Amino acid sequence: MCIQEVCGWINEKASIPVWAKMTPNITDITFPARTALNAGCEGVAAINTIQSVMGVNLKTLRPEPSVEGYSTPGGYSSVAVKPIALAKVNSCVRCTADKCEHSFALSCCQAFGAAFTGGSFAERRS
Repeated sequence: MCIQEVCGWINEKASIPVWAKMTPNITDITFPARTALNAGCEGVAAINTIQSVMGVNLKTLRPEPSVEGYSTPGGYSSVAVKPIALAKVNSCVRCTADKCEHSFALSCCQAFGAAFTGGSFAERRS
């Protein structure tokens, strides 16, 4: 399934505005953002948690945290992701302004996460 198909199906049935949530765990966030907007989404939301490994146990050489010997990358979030979130939303705004067919491209990109004050929330608006 591709982004255009899924967003198209959802927008076909939705009676409220639809925003597509973008992942930061890709090299180029602009392709899915542009595709979602061109498929009828009213906006794109960036970003969710960033895939990460929090550490390595130097005795076992296994990633941390580990539960009963098993580990998987987790999600890094909070204030530390602010520069990444702002960079990703900046990329979305720039790509949609230049290449997107969507008429409201500049007003439909929003960064989420680690917004603890009105000022930090305002920074995440396009």
